[in-house]
Amino acid sequence: MDNSNEYRQLSVKDFEKELESDKKFYLIDVLPNEHFKKIHLPNALNACVFEVTFLEQVEAIVQAKDANIVLYGSSEKSMDYTTPICQDNYFKNLIP
Repeated sequence: MDNSNEYRQLSVKDFEKELESDKKFYLIDVLPNEHFKKIHLPNALNACVFEVTFLEQVEAIVQAKDANIVLYGSSEKSMDYTTPICQDNYFKNLIP
């Protein structure tokens, strides 16, 4: 992963490779907490992109702006909201 503020999308296959690698990353589900409680990927944490405190939630989880972050939601819509917020706040190594 590069150190720019650019992001890249992962295919399922690429994500599986990330999981199998020794790379450390934060896995963040960006859907509402009610959805997260019902189903989420193992080891995922939750920060709801539809809440005004989304950025604060991500900052509380990540703690380092150069950390590797994998964001996921249920559709392109959730990623359309998520990516600009994180990029505008200088999170690097963002992978929605």
